[in-house]
Amino acid sequence: MWPICLCLLILQSTVFADRADRVPLKEHGVQRVKNRLFPGCSFGGFVHELGDTWNPDLGSPFGILHCVRCECLTITKKRRVVGKTKCQNIKRDCPEPLCKEPVLLPGQCCKTCPTQEYSNPANSEGLVPENPQSHHQEFYSLLTDVSFTTKDVLGRGYFTLEESVLCFSIVCERALLEVTSVQFLDADSNILYEQNATQPTAAASMKVCGTWEHIPRVYKAALLSGGLRAVLTTESFPDGQLEGTIHVNELDSQEIFSAVLHSDISKLDEETASGGITMISLEKNGDIEHAIFLVKLHNVFEKYQKQLDTIPVTITVSRTGGRQQRINIINMQIIPQQATIRFRWEAMTNQELRWLARQQLSLSVNVQGALAETFNGIIKIKQTCTAFRAALSGGDALISSSTGAGGTADFSIGDNGALLYRIHIMGMSSPVTAITIEGETIKQGQIRIVSNFVRSYSDGWAEGAFHKQNTKEVEALLSNKLFINVATERFSDGEIRGQVVGEMFQEDRSEFPFLLTGSEMEPVVRTPIAGQAWISINKLCQIHYEIILHGITGNRGNEFVAVIYADTTEQHKRNLITFNRNRAEGTAIGISKYLFQAMNNEYVILQINSKGYPAGEIRGKVTVINNCQDTYELLMQSDETNNELDEVNFSCVYERKEYEDGASWTSAFDSCVMCSCQRSMVVCDRMLCPTVTCENTVQLEGECCPSCGVVSTGEIALSLPDLAQEEVASGCFFEADQKWHAYATSWHPYIPPFGFSSCALCSCVPGKNEVSCTRSTCLTLTCSEDEQWRANPTDCCLQCRAKSTESPTISSTMTEMRGLQPADGVDTSKKQEGGCYFKKEFFSNGDDWHPKVAPFGSLNCITCRCKDGRSKCGRKKCLRPACPRRARVQEPGECCLKCVDGASLRKSSTKRLRRKKASKSAKSV
Repeated sequence: MWPICLCLLILQSTVFADRADRVPLKEHGVQRVKNRLFPGCSFGGFVHELGDTWNPDLGSPFGILHCVRCECLTITKKRRVVGKTKCQNIKRDCPEPLCKEPVLLPGQCCKTCPTQEYSNPANSEGLVPENPQSHHQEFYSLLTDVSFTTKDVLGRGYFTLEESVLCFSIVCERALLEVTSVQFLDADSNILYEQNATQPTAAASMKVCGTWEHIPRVYKAALLSGGLRAVLTTESFPDGQLEGTIHVNELDSQEIFSAVLHSDISKLDEETASGGITMISLEKNGDIEHAIFLVKLHNVFEKYQKQLDTIPVTITVSRTGGRQQRINIINMQIIPQQATIRFRWEAMTNQELRWLARQQLSLSVNVQGALAETFNGIIKIKQTCTAFRAALSGGDALISSSTGAGGTADFSIGDNGALLYRIHIMGMSSPVTAITIEGETIKQGQIRIVSNFVRSYSDGWAEGAFHKQNTKEVEALLSNKLFINVATERFSDGEIRGQVVGEMFQEDRSEFPFLLTGSEMEPVVRTPIAGQAWISINKLCQIHYEIILHGITGNRGNEFVAVIYADTTEQHKRNLITFNRNRAEGTAIGISKYLFQAMNNEYVILQINSKGYPAGEIRGKVTVINNCQDTYELLMQSDETNNELDEVNFSCVYERKEYEDGASWTSAFDSCVMCSCQRSMVVCDRMLCPTVTCENTVQLEGECCPSCGVVSTGEIALSLPDLAQEEVASGCFFEADQKWHAYATSWHPYIPPFGFSSCALCSCVPGKNEVSCTRSTCLTLTCSEDEQWRANPTDCCLQCRAKSTESPTISSTMTEMRGLQPADGVDTSKKQEGGCYFKKEFFSNGDDWHPKVAPFGSLNCITCRCKDGRSKCGRKKCLRPACPRRARVQEPGECCLKCVDGASLRKSSTKRLRRKKASKSAKSV
C-alpha cells in the first residue's frame, strides 16, 4: 500500500503546486503586490507557511499518513523566495522499543511500550516557538544612499508588527524622485516581498506607505533578529537607491519624537554612509516631565574599535526658531562596541516642552575621534502613515442624545508640526456653538479643553491647522487620548462626541469616509447612532465596502443590515452582508449597471436597517466615480474577455485553505454564515431565517434559526426537546450547506452565488430522515406584465407597481432607456397565440434574433428565442482557439475569436500532432 500512497501524494502535491502558481494577485488601488499574498506551499487544498511541517491527509480511504512528514521548504527563483513541498517516510526514524510487545497507538507512526512516553519523529524538527511579545512590536531602520550619488542618510523607516501583519512607513527627508517600489530582502539579498510605491505628493517630504500581510513565521523570526532589510527602488536605480537594516525599537515607552542625523562631512570615498537616528519618549513624574533619548549611529564607532577604549561624545540640544541658542549640553564617554547612546533630559520646563512639541529644537552629536565628526538633525513629531480619525455620534456624547446627528473627523501632522484637522458634521438639532478638541480629565468632572475650532466652521465643515500644541496634545494624539465634542444651543455639554483613534495604513480607507446619520432619513429618525462607510470599485466592477457604526447603546447584537440602492424610490436595491457587532465588511458582485451609473451622480443611498427601524435607521449618499455601466455592455459584445478569463485560476484562499471557483463552505468564525468563492473573491452571507408562526419557539443546539416548540409526527405531538432526545441526533443531512439539521426544523437553502434564497423553504421531515424543499407560492396578479416588479432583488414574488403621479426619477428614466416598455396599442392577442414582445417588437413562436442595444447596435454574441410566449436570451459559447493569444483576431460581425491565417498552434497542440505522426509512422513500420 505504501507505493500507492506515495504515488498519490506526489500527484496531489504536483497538482496543487501548479494551482498555487496561478493564484490571482490582489490589488489595492495604485499599489500592487507583485508577489503572492501568502508565500508558502499549497497541498491538499490547504496553504502552509514556509517552514511548516505536517502529516498529509489523502482523504478516504487512506486518511492521514502518520508515517509521512511533509515540509514547506524555502527555495529561491530569480531572487524570489517561493515554497516547495517535500514529503518523506519517517518510519525508519522511529526509536527501537525496549519492551517485547510494543503497541501502535491511534494516530501515531511508531510503536511504543505501554509505559513509554511517545516521541513523534515528525516533531523532532521544526520552527522555534514564536515570541509571545512579537504580537505587537515596533521596529525602525535608517535608510542610507547606496547608489553612490550622495553617500548620505536620506530616510527613516517605521515598522509596526501586529500578529502577522507588518505596517510600514518610510519617510524620506530629501528629494527622491520616481520611487517605484519597496522591497524586503533577507541576508542573501533575496526578495521576500515587494510592493509598488504610491507616487509622492511633495518631493521634499515624501512618505511611502504599505502593509505586508500574512508574514510567515520564518520571516518574523528573521525580522526579530535583525535579518531583514528595507530597500527603496527608483526608475534610475531599479536595484535600490536607499537601503537599511530593520532593527527592534529599544525604547521602553512609546516613541513620540524623532530626528534623522546627517553628517557634516562628505564621504563619497567611503563604501557606506554615516548617519544616525534619535528616538525620544516622554516620562512623567508627578508634574515634572522628562525626555528619554535613544541615539543610534551608523558606521561611526566601528572604525574606532581597535584604536580607542572610549570615545568622548558631546550632545547638544539647541533652539532653531528665531535666535539660535543652546538649551542643553551633555558630555559622556562611549565604548566603541556600544551601538546605542542613552541619556535623559531631566525636569524640562514648560517652554522647553512647547519648543519640543512645535519642532523648534535640533540635536547635535559630536564624536571627538580622529575625524571630529558631527551629526545634526531637527527633532520632529513621529510622522508615520497612521491615520487619526474620529466618529461623532449622540450615543458617545457625555450625556447621550438621540437627535439623528453625526459627524466624522480626520487629523494629521503637518511638515511644520501643526495639527491639521478636517471635520464634517450633519443633522444638528440647533445651531453649533462650539467644536472643541479635548484632552484627558484634569480633575473629576473637569475636562481639559485644548482648542475650539468653531471659528473655522461653515456649512457643516470645519477645516484648518492648530499650531499651539504642547507635548500633552502630541502624546495624547499618538496614544488615542484626544476627543472631539460638538456643542449646540440645545445641548450645551455636547450633542455628538467621538474619540480620535490612530489607525494603521489601509489603502481602502485612505479617503474621507461617507457619513451615515438618522437626519438623512425621510422622515428624520431620532437615533443616537451614526456611521462611517468606505466604498471602492475595482476594475472588475466589484464593490468593496466597509461600514462601522458608532454610538450603539444597550445590547443590540447583530441586528443591523446594510442596503444599497439607487435614489429614494429604492430601485435596483441590493442587500449587503449583515453586521458583526458594529462592523460590516465585504465585496458585492453582480451589481446592476444602473446602480453604477447612479453612483457617478450622487443618486446612490447606503442605508442601515435594524429591528427597531426595518425601513431604515441611518443612511447617507454615496458617490464613487466609475465607468462600469459601459463595461457591462462591452463585456456583452465581445467574447474575448471570457476567453482570456478561462486561462486564469479564480480559486480563493480562506483561512489558509484553497477553494475552487464556485465552491461554498461554512464560515470558520460563525457557523450561521455561508461563504462561496466567486472569481477569486470570498463572499459570505448570514443565514436567512424563515418566519415562525407558532407561539412557542425553541432554539436547538447547533441550529441558527428558531423552530416551533411542538411538531406532529402523524400520530402524536412531541415537543422538540423530547423529539431531539429520541431522534434528532440523526436528523437530516442537506448537501447544499453540508450540514445536519434537526428534525422538524426549517431553513432557506443556500444557493451560491445568490446566497440564501427566500423563495424556497426546506425542512427535515420527522420520521422520514429526509429533506423536503418547496417553492414559495405567489399570488396571481391582476396588473399587466409591464407593471409587475420586485421591490427587492431577493423577493420571490412579483408585485404590481404602485401608480404615481410624481415627477420621473432617475430610476424611471433608466427603465425607459432600457427600452423595455411596450408600445401603446400593442395587440396582446398575438402574444396569447404563443408569440413574444421584446423591446416593442413582436416575434412569432420559435423565432430567433439578436437583441439590439443602443448605442452598440446588434449584439451578435447574444441569441434570443421566443418559446410559448416567453423570450429567453443566452450567450453563444465559443471554443478557445488553438493558437497563442497574440495570434487571435475577432473579425467584424463575428462573435468568437479565431486564429489568423498561418498562425502557429499552441505548443501543447503541436506536441500532440508530433506524437500522432510518430505513432502512425511507428505503426506503418
